[in-house]
Amino acid sequence: MSKNIMSPLISSMRLLALAGAVGSTSVVVAADTTATTSDYVVVDTMQSSCFDLDGEEITCGSEYVGQDAEYETVQADYTTSSDLTVVTDNNTGLMWQYDQADDQYDFDEAIAYCESQTTGGYDDWRLPSIKELYSISDFDGAMSTDPDVDSVPYIDEDYFGFDYDSAQPFATQFWSSTEYLINMVAGSNDASDSEAGYWAALGFNFADGHIKSYSEDSSPSGLYVRCVRGDDYGENDFSVNDNGTIVTDNATDLMWQQSDGGETYSWPDALDYCENLELEGYTEWRLPNNKELQSIVKYGTTEVPAIDTDYFEITFDKDYDIDNIYGDGGDYGWFWSSTTIGDFPMNGSYIAFGRAYSYANSDTGDGIYYDYHGAGAQRSDPKYPEDANDGTGCSDFACDEERGYNYVRCVHDVASDDTASEQEESSEQEESTESTVTTETTETATDASCSVDYDVTSEWNSGYVATVTVTNNSDSAISSWEVNLEYSDSTEVNNVWNALLSGTAPSYLATNYSWNGEVSSGGSVSWGVQATTSGDYELPSVSVSCE
Repeated sequence: MSKNIMSPLISSMRLLALAGAVGSTSVVVAADTTATTSDYVVVDTMQSSCFDLDGEEITCGSEYVGQDAEYETVQADYTTSSDLTVVTDNNTGLMWQYDQADDQYDFDEAIAYCESQTTGGYDDWRLPSIKELYSISDFDGAMSTDPDVDSVPYIDEDYFGFDYDSAQPFATQFWSSTEYLINMVAGSNDASDSEAGYWAALGFNFADGHIKSYSEDSSPSGLYVRCVRGDDYGENDFSVNDNGTIVTDNATDLMWQQSDGGETYSWPDALDYCENLELEGYTEWRLPNNKELQSIVKYGTTEVPAIDTDYFEITFDKDYDIDNIYGDGGDYGWFWSSTTIGDFPMNGSYIAFGRAYSYANSDTGDGIYYDYHGAGAQRSDPKYPEDANDGTGCSDFACDEERGYNYVRCVHDVASDDTASEQEESSEQEESTESTVTTETTETATDASCSVDYDVTSEWNSGYVATVTVTNNSDSAISSWEVNLEYSDSTEVNNVWNALLSGTAPSYLATNYSWNGEVSSGGSVSWGVQATTSGDYELPSVSVSCE
């Protein structure tokens, strides 16, 4: 069996299904990168299964290669307070209420509700933005229609309290603070029209895993609320390369195709396109998952497309081959993600950078497709294009427009392979290296109050990934820590996560962020190191100081 080896700088890992013993298939799980040094940490969707076009679960990597579950990015990492009131996201630094609100509220009431909260002794709770709310979504969920099969919400119940709506379990929807300003939704944009829509704000349905817009007055009975506190999350920092072909988001450490190429693809063809893309010497492109793709949405804009056109090119399509579109002047596209929607596994997810259309599936509906969900919505489309608009995707209330063919914008990790030659070297190593992971540990306790472990968890010919764990051995909490790394060879640290790094080889100093400096008695905090080496290497001398 061969080993799945990535480059020394790896912030997103592949889970490749590789041939094992006769009649068996094995999955190689690459190193857990846990978090990155990015300012805007895009947490993994946590989807763990791959699916075929009929929605049947398949072995990842066996066919339709490039799906969400094949790539392990920044893994969700939460800490729930002992009294089950507050959940800390150790990746983003945001703190969340453990419980959702008991009642449903309209938009203004939801804002006031959060501002009135004192959960955990804090008085600065607020209604989360849509990017903040989406950051805690978990796409291993699925809404079951079988009374003998339990539904699984799109949130991790090991850390968060969650209750389905008692009257309409499928409509357990939560407000965000992000208002939809492009137009009124679910009707015409003329307030004097009898078919006029309503002004809306975006929310996420933790029952069925979708983003859409909801009436700010009521929808119809309001939405649920889970408040957040902490620094604002979700600000992009884009730059374009000299050739104008790649956009780098310096906040998320993700690189994007600058242009969508003007072509649309079926879902399997979209996967294949990104898996085989070579652009500017980079070859580790992939179809982005839901959260990665949603990270580049420009919410709060007053016009389509919902993306920053100062950096990205996006195609305006004048013909979607469907009748009764309100306005009928064309629109910007929807973009495939690699994520399968759990409720409809025969569908692939997309993010709408243009409007997201639907029509009322009721006697009162006029059969016109209006912008029901809003640009920036996350919906799903059939993996078989011929199934688009066949009626099987309709709910009791609405029928979403379906296209079957959508645009593609591939993603690449900033800290992944830089050149095609590096990829060739990696491929040669894959063919000759056994699937083993070496783990080495050094421990140094230099402060009576705390100790530190430096564990190498994954290595390759020119580098490794290590996890550094600081443990509080004292009888009281510490408020800060710092770790000194002294290398005796040519090892250089080129990436860390969950710590602030200063210094140059061979001496480095790592200190805590504001949100992970406090460690309770007997507790620990971990951060990561990516290092480059010249073949054989020595572990560093490690010392720690805590206050």
